[in-house]
Amino acid sequence: MISSTAAPDAPLPRLRDELQLLPGGADPEGAPTWLIFDPAAHRYLQIDIEAYQLLSAWGRSRTIADLCRLAAAESQRSIGAADISALVRFLDGNGLLEDTSGGWRGFAHRAQTSEPGWVMWLVHNYLFIRVPLFRPADFLKATLPCVEPLYTRRAALLLVAVTFAGLYLVSRQWQAFVGTFQHFFNLQGAAVFLLALAGVKVCHELGHAYTATRFGCRVSSMGVALLVMMPMLYTDVTDAWRIKSRHQRMAIDAAGIIVELALAGLATFAWAFLPDGPARSVAFVLATTSWVTSIAVNLSPLMRFDGYFLFADFVGINNLQPRANTLGCWQLRRTLLGLAEPCPERLPAKTLRWLIGYAWLIWAYRLVVFFGIALAVYHYFFKLLGIILFAVEIVWFILKPIAFEAVHWWRSRAQVTRAPRAYLTGTLVIGGLISLFIPWSSDISVPAIMEPAGYTRLYPPAPARIAAIHVTANQRVTSGDLLVELEAPRLQHQVQLNEIKIGLLEARLRRGIADHRDRLESISIGRELATLRERRAGFEREREQLRIRAPATGRLAELSPELHVGRWIGRETEIGLVVADGPTIVRGYLRQDDLWRVAVGASGRFTFEDPRHRRERVVVTGVDVSGIAAVEILYLASTYGGPVAVREDRERGLVPTDGIYQVTMRTIGRDLPIAHVARGSALLVGQSESVIAAAARQVLKVLIRESGF
Repeated sequence: MISSTAAPDAPLPRLRDELQLLPGGADPEGAPTWLIFDPAAHRYLQIDIEAYQLLSAWGRSRTIADLCRLAAAESQRSIGAADISALVRFLDGNGLLEDTSGGWRGFAHRAQTSEPGWVMWLVHNYLFIRVPLFRPADFLKATLPCVEPLYTRRAALLLVAVTFAGLYLVSRQWQAFVGTFQHFFNLQGAAVFLLALAGVKVCHELGHAYTATRFGCRVSSMGVALLVMMPMLYTDVTDAWRIKSRHQRMAIDAAGIIVELALAGLATFAWAFLPDGPARSVAFVLATTSWVTSIAVNLSPLMRFDGYFLFADFVGINNLQPRANTLGCWQLRRTLLGLAEPCPERLPAKTLRWLIGYAWLIWAYRLVVFFGIALAVYHYFFKLLGIILFAVEIVWFILKPIAFEAVHWWRSRAQVTRAPRAYLTGTLVIGGLISLFIPWSSDISVPAIMEPAGYTRLYPPAPARIAAIHVTANQRVTSGDLLVELEAPRLQHQVQLNEIKIGLLEARLRRGIADHRDRLESISIGRELATLRERRAGFEREREQLRIRAPATGRLAELSPELHVGRWIGRETEIGLVVADGPTIVRGYLRQDDLWRVAVGASGRFTFEDPRHRRERVVVTGVDVSGIAAVEILYLASTYGGPVAVREDRERGLVPTDGIYQVTMRTIGRDLPIAHVARGSALLVGQSESVIAAAARQVLKVLIRESGF
């Protein structure tokens, strides 16, 4: 290895003979770049013009002095040993130098010894494993003329027209189109879905492969990749590095997405004409799956899928994420520690800013994704393996990068201790850590409802017609006041008929002295008359029920505006709502973790879900000592749009997924004229708790739950 202080007559290491130096595209500033092609590893390494000038003169130089002299003469700039040392480190780190001690055997030995053991290989690759299945270069070249017409302008215009026609036809049958999804809730439907999805992905990869072949690239392999043990197809288009045109590289990157969108357009058009059956179901899968996977997944520049490579070629920056990550770390050190390190790359200020922002966005994204993957692998496998993989995921992909950056900070401690900003950052960090242990969080959120102490909804006892309305909405009423009179013509007819019968029987009893037959039947007539009089009393009770009266003293909070004299209403028609005088109460559910923090007398504020109402002061009047087995306040259950997670049980009803306790409160200062149940949340003031204590309790609860005790 050549150091920056090496003697000028020190010999240069030899480059491997099979390496190729190829022209590349332009960088973001328009400067030309070159590529080093390593046939043994089948990879390309991009270099700038300075490295190209040094490598061009490498074979004609024997010593450092010769290389400095030749490169300086050809580039018209000063070349020093430090420049050559940096290039040698780059070449040696990528295995591009010849091992003079053992020739090709030495090189093979280095490659073998540099490979990680099986444990480290699993750590690196259990998330993404490639299994090459085909070497399709000859097949692609032979069949390229068959797909060449699809790359014409005429085919593109025809496809766009068919897609828009399909979208129009589907919009006319939208309900039927959405209803097609119901056909997949069976074994046959699931098989159709998986086969169609596999077909879409095969066409996606062929789109990349044919486009790369069309531009003169060799597709070395196609196969299956396992992403967190989930199979997906891949196509190796590494040869696209050879292409100078950025637009052609973008065409290769976007080919798979374009194929999926084209399939979606054709399938949408075909769905409108196909009859119900398997063919129409396949068209539905192709239409819906292709749209979603192409736009939601493949186009994301934050994932190393098509969208990332398309974005990298669009901005003209190769190795986008590694370079952005380096710049992001550099800016982080400057911002937090005030380190005056030189910028890793010479880029325009605008490009530098968005690359740093892109890097920080990637960090936040990876933190969420890797933590999600850690949870996924924990649940995918049996408990012991799941715990091991979870720990590997967290340690290797989240904590390891943080540790590497911390090591860099430690190595730069001499500069850090001289930077005033480092002391400011350290003070803020220490203050933040101390604040985590301070028990100042006293707020406890309780999902709750506010309701009047007593209220009654009024309904007709039977289908009837409105005869009179004696009140208006929001009117004060006294218990027993007549609100609405109803009439039932059928009941009236029965009353009249009954009165006629009573009159006839009473007349027969009066003439019993003169009529021998009536005198003999007087006993039966008397019994029948008593029955009819009892029926009259029953009819009177029914007629009284049709007179809707106030059940309590209070306020008629609601009166249906659709009610009018002469209208027929049924049993389910609500007439109004009477709210009785009395206090307004609040009921809610308290989490088991917060039970010890709330006591009777605790104060707080109730915030309505409807933002038009102001917050109201409340005080706790009671806390249940035992958890509830089933949620009784349906407004708060998740199945009814509430915040309390429940699961439905046939025997027990809505069972809460976590332990909860009912808490009762009342309003302070005034009784609200609330007409019905209002959903919201109560923010109570309880015993203070620190963030660390809350987190430790949550972690302990999860560990106990997962341990099976």
